[in-house]
Amino acid sequence: MLLTRSHAAAVMCSTLLVRQPLIYHALLLQLRTYKPQDVSNILWALGTLRQPPPDGWLQEMYACTTSNLQQFTSQQLANAAWGLLKLKVLPPQEWVEALAAEHLTRQQAKLGTRRDQATLHNALRTWQMDNALVRIS
Repeated sequence: MLLTRSHAAAVMCSTLLVRQPLIYHALLLQLRTYKPQDVSNILWALGTLRQPPPDGWLQEMYACTTSNLQQFTSQQLANAAWGLLKLKVLPPQEWVEALAAEHLTRQQAKLGTRRDQATLHNALRTWQMDNALVRIS
């Protein structure tokens, strides 16, 4: 099954309730080709539905995005973090540290809206309390 990026989020949302393994497998195989907007949309949709994907998908998403979070817009980072918070998952320390570094860079450069910055700050604080992972200002 081949899914285009433009259809991935829609397919994910429409099939979540039935949890079809083939859809997740297709999304997992194509994850490295997704743009930041695609990843952000999928995480936001999963969070909205409070429906976590299989662990393998999240682990691959973290692996694919840890080194390129700077390519995400502030809104995309905020939406991704919000979705993960709603799923009540604790991302790996390396991913949270990369997100914290990107958040700090954007704060210092005054990039992004206050809402996006607040969402990121809230996510990092939550994950810090859950696991004492990162130190943020």
